[in-house]
Amino acid sequence: MKEIIYITYQKIRENFKEEYFINRLIIENRKFEYWDLSEMYDRKYIVSQPDYVKPIRNQIELIKNIHRVNTDNSVFIVHITYNGHSLKLYRQLTVNKCFIVFISRKPLFNPVPADNLKKLKYRLNIRTLKGLLNSQKLKKILKNNLAFYYKKVGLVKPFDIVFSAGYKGIEFTGVCWEKDYKESKIVDIRSVELEKSMQLNIKKKKKLNTKFAVFLDQYLPFHPDFEILGNKTVPVKEYYDSLNQFFAFIEEKYKLDIIIAAHPKAQRYKNENFFKGKDIQFNKTCELVSSCEFVLAHYSTSINYSIIFNKPIIFVTSELLNVVNPSANNYILQLGKLLKQSSYTITNAGKNVKLMDIDKDVYNKYYYDFLSIKDISNTDSSIIFIDTMDSII
Repeated sequence: MKEIIYITYQKIRENFKEEYFINRLIIENRKFEYWDLSEMYDRKYIVSQPDYVKPIRNQIELIKNIHRVNTDNSVFIVHITYNGHSLKLYRQLTVNKCFIVFISRKPLFNPVPADNLKKLKYRLNIRTLKGLLNSQKLKKILKNNLAFYYKKVGLVKPFDIVFSAGYKGIEFTGVCWEKDYKESKIVDIRSVELEKSMQLNIKKKKKLNTKFAVFLDQYLPFHPDFEILGNKTVPVKEYYDSLNQFFAFIEEKYKLDIIIAAHPKAQRYKNENFFKGKDIQFNKTCELVSSCEFVLAHYSTSINYSIIFNKPIIFVTSELLNVVNPSANNYILQLGKLLKQSSYTITNAGKNVKLMDIDKDVYNKYYYDFLSIKDISNTDSSIIFIDTMDSII
């Protein structure tokens, strides 16, 4: 096997090691490196890192490290979506004739998939006036246009291999994904959530004694990615107060408890009481959704568990979120429409909330679009990954 080099802009965490096959590489004593570009992309995390992690702080260090390795004997797995923000990185990988791979294991419905040129032009025309008033938005649109052009004309190469969960997983490589669809080798694997659910069935599910619903937390007021991307976050007190009021209504109406499936980065939950004493559980989302009555969610990729276990969903948004992040609000409403589940805007402590039956045809379509194709083998995705890496000449 060639040396594998992961390129990402996040500090390595246990869930990443499992979901993107690093643990398998460690078990099999395979040679690999992990290039951490978090400082280069202004992502400042204070986390201790293992020896195989190499910090890359700027463009010069990136170029030096690409030149340091034998690109003819290396495979670069890039865990950064291709767009205007990452254009320089992908341009360097193209210029240096690197073999590049993308792993799409956590796709989620996108009402506007990674923009093709037609969609970008449409967005540019519709938003020109607003964009002129918001230079950051206009700059982002223009940079994405440039990234699309670079890939379309070959200044940025398509991925050599894309590991894709579901028929639509390929759409999450980034702008101009259509070129990846036409020219990349696509290897079918399962989504992270589907793989975990299969492992849960093997281990035997633990049944909880209480009747409960699950809230798929996204740590919206504090999530570090929002600061990095320049997005506003919802005010802390107003956000949690409105959620807790809504949860109280749901608990009373359906005569059950609500358990919080905490976001992995929600470290403040361990010391601060944001949910008025509710049961908060980390790293138990799969187990919780498998045994719950229904799910409450914004737009987390963990809604995939709801599809796998055939659980009804109440999509939750608010006027507050609509003011701060209207695109997120619209996304939540679109997800509700796609899955034919209720979408609720918190206003009057839960009035008119309706829990809808699932439409099995709709859930099945989503399953095959985003979690796994129909004819995939029963082979573990990590083995598919290793076998594919071994086959690269």
